[in-house]
Amino acid sequence: RRLFAECQTLAQEYSSDKLNDELEYQKELNSNYEHLQQQLQRCSSTLEQQIQMQEQIQYNIQQAHDEIEQIKRQFNNDQKV
Repeated sequence: RRLFAECQTLAQEYSSDKLNDELEYQKELNSNYEHLQQQLQRCSSTLEQQIQMQEQIQYNIQQAHDEIEQIKRQFNNDQKV
C-alpha cells in the first residue's frame, strides 16, 4: 500500500516525459554497469591467468635450478672417483 502511494506521488510529481527520460537514464546506467562488470570480469580472468603463468614460470625455474644442482653433485662425485 505504501509503495502504491509512493507511485501515485511520483506520477503526480513527474510528467510522462520526465518519467520516460528517467527510465532511459536508468537503462543507460544499467547498460554501463553491465559493460563495466564484463570488463572487470575480463580483467580478473586476465590477472588470474597472469598469476598462474608467473607461478608456472617460478616452478619451472625452481625445477631447472634443482636439475642444475643435481648435475653439479653428479659431476663432483664423478671427479672424486
